[in-house]
Amino acid sequence: MKSRYQKELCSAKRPSVRKILNRDVSAGVPIVLCVSQILRFRSKGTVQEAGKSAVTEEIRLELTDGWYGVPAVIDTILQTLVANEKIRVGSKLLICNARLSGSDEGVDPLDDSYSSEKRTCPLFLKITTNNTRLAKWDAKLGFVSSGIAIKSLRDIYPGGGNIPSIDLVICKRYPK
Repeated sequence: MKSRYQKELCSAKRPSVRKILNRDVSAGVPIVLCVSQILRFRSKGTVQEAGKSAVTEEIRLELTDGWYGVPAVIDTILQTLVANEKIRVGSKLLICNARLSGSDEGVDPLDDSYSSEKRTCPLFLKITTNNTRLAKWDAKLGFVSSGIAIKSLRDIYPGGGNIPSIDLVICKRYPK
């Protein structure tokens, strides 16, 4: 705790998730975060035929930079990867172009009202499949200088969100 105090308050070097939650840095910056928890929320839907109600399960991830946690809402393709255990607790994710949704103002992660494990958390990251990749096991957590470059069209998921960048080679140019 003393080293954390020295680093954050005396040296003014805040962790990456705290900078994002305070809205001092854009959430779209390339970052490596670790999955610290998989949160499953069940909710009853509208009444269906014969008086039955449908139960839907929403999967969220709690991501951490080693100090602070932030909840992440994921799209359906990432939910499938979580269900198939391709993404599990301890996996490191390289994320680009994430969006911080919820409150318009920043939140301090040390406030009593903030808890990344609650369903009603005021801020959360929205991440999509095309902007998220598994990072190497030895990748350093926090901001990274280079983002995701799509090297093959097979890496693009239809309905998986925007594509951060793609590496194309033009083989032939046809005359007009």
